[in-house]
Amino acid sequence: MALTTEQQTSHLSRLQQEILAWDYYRMGGEDDPGAAAGRTLREVPKTFASINEYLDVFEPLVLEECAVASESGHCVVIKGADSCGYILHNEIREAKGVGVLVCDHARGLVEDNDITSNARAGVAILSGGNPTVRLNKIHNGKDSGVLVSEKGKGRIEENEIFANLRAGVAILQIGRAHV
Repeated sequence: MALTTEQQTSHLSRLQQEILAWDYYRMGGEDDPGAAAGRTLREVPKTFASINEYLDVFEPLVLEECAVASESGHCVVIKGADSCGYILHNEIREAKGVGVLVCDHARGLVEDNDITSNARAGVAILSGGNPTVRLNKIHNGKDSGVLVSEKGKGRIEENEIFANLRAGVAILQIGRAHV
């Protein structure tokens, strides 16, 4: 899904405005609303003891305006109770697994993506995953467009889901999505 120059400028402007609004001198201080919620700034280490430490430092994931494909597994994975990802305005295609997987109580927003031609579900919400999935084109997959299973939750809103080999939206095994 190609964005017009005006749309690209709009997305970049929104990101720029957000970052430029940050008060670096106040961040982490007593009057910082983020600090009151338990979030603090910390130094990024030069090396990491484990993948979990790496993920802890660099979350939440923001993936915007990218083309993502995978020759061996899933394209995008948001996993874990403290994980939150923002997957916006991307082309996610040709995964050997799932296009976007949200699992193990992760949260996130999957919005305005072209999710196509994946070997498994375009979007899978499993094991308590709880994202909002909206305004996407989810199509031409070899499985369901959206799969919600294993106590997966979330909101599925205003998507174009078509031409998948299985169900457009499949809710199985105690899945609890709002469609």
